[in-house]
Amino acid sequence: ATTDKTAYKMEVTLGNDKYSKDVIVDYGNKKAQPLISSTNYINNEDLSRNMTAYVNQPKNTYTKQTFVTNLTGYKFNPNAKNFKIYEVTNQNQFVDSFTPDTSKLTDVTNQFNITYSNDNKTASVDLMNGQTSSNKQYIIQQVAYPDNSSTDNGKIDYTLDTDKTKYSWSNSYSNVNGSSTANGDQKKYNL
Repeated sequence: ATTDKTAYKMEVTLGNDKYSKDVIVDYGNKKAQPLISSTNYINNEDLSRNMTAYVNQPKNTYTKQTFVTNLTGYKFNPNAKNFKIYEVTNQNQFVDSFTPDTSKLTDVTNQFNITYSNDNKTASVDLMNGQTSSNKQYIIQQVAYPDNSSTDNGKIDYTLDTDKTKYSWSNSYSNVNGSSTANGDQKKYNL
């Protein structure tokens, strides 16, 4: 599933009863936003957040374009080389699910200087890279690791500072543990 507001069939079997319903997925991609992000997936082993950010989907022209990620409760690992910048050459590469096929993208990471600061909780990159004007579009993928093994709660703030304005987007994470028990007669449920 990569496209917003598409219906997908969901089937559930409870005992001998089958239930089927269409589920409509809305990933929340806003194509007019110069900066938007989402969590691609959370690694079950180390609880790292694998994030995807879309930069300049509307293809605006800028004379200044600085991308900054600030982490709360997470850290980057600069040695892991998992901060990737891909140049978009086709608008369809901005898939609504935020899980682009990176094998079809041009990896331009080595053309940029990624600066880590604040004890590896901040990463910034000048996307102009010496150009005086640009309407280039990028897909940026990053991995953030929990900085405390006792919790994986936190927040990831993105900013795109341009000559026009400063755009921002945030992703927050919260994990709450709990348990429950129940007693009673067996019931039949409908979806």
